[in-house]
Amino acid sequence: MTLSPAQQREHACRDLEIAQLRIQGATYKKIAEQFELTESRACQILSKPEIKDVVDTGINNLVNYIPVSINAFCKLLLDPDAPDHYKAVKDHLQTMGILASHSGGNVYIQNVYNAIQAADIAQVNRFADMISQRQELDVIEAEYSEND
Repeated sequence: MTLSPAQQREHACRDLEIAQLRIQGATYKKIAEQFELTESRACQILSKPEIKDVVDTGINNLVNYIPVSINAFCKLLLDPDAPDHYKAVKDHLQTMGILASHSGGNVYIQNVYNAIQAADIAQVNRFADMISQRQELDVIEAEYSEND
């Protein structure tokens, strides 16, 4: 089936909107529902090389901001006079799975792990350097095993 130039533009715009939603963390199911597609069609669109490149680039750009976000978050955690200090402490404890959360802390930890896996090694090293330079925080090393 040959698409007209107008239809091609419409599909290209839709595909970029789909890529943007995926970068923001939308599931295939949510994307499919929003665009009235099947999940397999959403997956096909996201598997197109040009769309996959857009998504990968967007995720890598987000990963670049992890150290900035962590630094700002650490400053907020360490400043008891900050207006959002209590919320930051609560969010941190929920994310680490120490404080009960209706959304589950492991989801956030897995997202950070996935983001780091998607990053290039230089970004991961910058992230590790930033964490190791924090004198106020203790960093605990943890090992992952298939049995956990």
